Amino acid sequence: MKGPAQAAAHSTSGLALFGIHSMHARRLYDGTKQVELRKVFPQRTVGIVFLYETEPVGAITGAFLVASASKMAVADAIRAVKPLGIPGARAEKYLAGREWGWVIRVAGAFRFACPVSVAEARELNVYFSVPRSFCYLERAEALTQELLRRLVEAVSPSVELLDASESTRKWLRTELPGLLRTSYDDVDDDFLAQVLDDRSVDASFSTVAKLVLEIRLGRTVLGAAVLTEKAFGSFKSGPVLLKDEYRGVGLGAVVRAAVADYCKARAARRLYCTCPANRTGVARYLIGSGMGLEARLRAHLASDRDELVFARDLDGTGAESQPRPGNVLPIEESEVGEGSVVEADSAMATRAIDYVDRHLAGWYFHPPAGFRSALTRGVSRWANEHKVFSRKARLLTVSLDRADSLRAVVVGTLKRSNMLKLNVVSQVEDAGAIRCSVEAQLAATRGVRRVYLTLPVDRLATILRLAGLGFRFEGILRAPFVAGVDHVCLGLLTGDEGALGSNCFGG
Repeated sequence: MKGPAQAAAHSTSGLALFGIHSMHARRLYDGTKQVELRKVFPQRTVGIVFLYETEPVGAITGAFLVASASKMAVADAIRAVKPLGIPGARAEKYLAGREWGWVIRVAGAFRFACPVSVAEARELNVYFSVPRSFCYLERAEALTQELLRRLVEAVSPSVELLDASESTRKWLRTELPGLLRTSYDDVDDDFLAQVLDDRSVDASFSTVAKLVLEIRLGRTVLGAAVLTEKAFGSFKSGPVLLKDEYRGVGLGAVVRAAVADYCKARAARRLYCTCPANRTGVARYLIGSGMGLEARLRAHLASDRDELVFARDLDGTGAESQPRPGNVLPIEESEVGEGSVVEADSAMATRAIDYVDRHLAGWYFHPPAGFRSALTRGVSRWANEHKVFSRKARLLTVSLDRADSLRAVVVGTLKRSNMLKLNVVSQVEDAGAIRCSVEAQLAATRGVRRVYLTLPVDRLATILRLAGLGFRFEGILRAPFVAGVDHVCLGLLTGDEGALGSNCFGG
């Protein structure tokens, strides 16, 4: 703890402790007083103020969040606080003889379920003394950690997600580039549009909506969250960003719980998120908030580190996942020629799109309304817009048997960080035909750094054929698309030794 005289010599963690009379604290907690008037205020930025109630209470009873703190001339300060719960006569008496006053607008005040007595405070910090006006709190100290724990417990029921205001969207647009550059190789205006807007939904396989939400605690905006709603009953979260003054105080777990509740209320089965493998603190926090690690994707999103995939069951079914009988495909091998690229707007494009629409459910999920038209738009955009990632341009490759019948279609989508995502579709599990279509994708997109896809875990023949091309196991997603059907994650780094072998008719 540091008093006012020490402030200039020390940085602060954004936390302070005020002494306050009980009648004023009570009015802050019940909302009839929405401002604090002070003769002095911390010189450093303070986002959270804990309240020590003077005798006869003699305990730290709660805290408030600072909406703003302004140094004003006395006359201006008196006018500012009057409509917010401090009578003019009282403010005038309090600031008598002074030139300036501090007006601290309160964003929300929260009383602890159990106050922290002076004796308890001194058990945690032997140097604790009752503040005359205020003192700084150091985040790493045991007393501060206990105060934060009790504050998080008090605010948890009040955190909610609401549609983001324009000011929150503007803040998020300002903050995101710096955050994203720590996780992605290429961040540009199109990327921000893809994260924040619905521009990509019109050609998306499965995205229902992009939701930009603000994280609110009473009147305070703590930060923002972007959620992607999927057609198959899942949500993907990211990014979730708290404002600087609210980071590192334990609110992350509360926000994660609010995100889960928001998704549950919309009948979501599962919630997904990812984080860089080198962000161990983030991974620890995700696991602590109920997320489970399911995959480690090699050099995903950035060439110099891996990406971790986390998931959480929201519908309570999280149980045994095994292929359902209706989803098992017969295994057939046919003699096929080399896989080939499909030209947009051709008769073969129409056949291939129809084939994918009819057989996608056997591999991933039942096509949602508008799927066929979205895929058609994506295919038509490949020639001119495949590098505009938010436009979801798609490349189709097919394998035909000797009777000119379709045996497999693979849909390729170029992704940021020079990656290619594949979706495999076949009426039966014709592993040789699938491999030929995958090889055609690789040949048509030479120069990509990474190729990845997921397959139902029971498609062993296909998994083995792709392993022959250099694809490696990266994890198992538990029922990502359909309850009861797990998916294996496969990834290929094109620089891997032995990658891109070719033999359409062999193993």
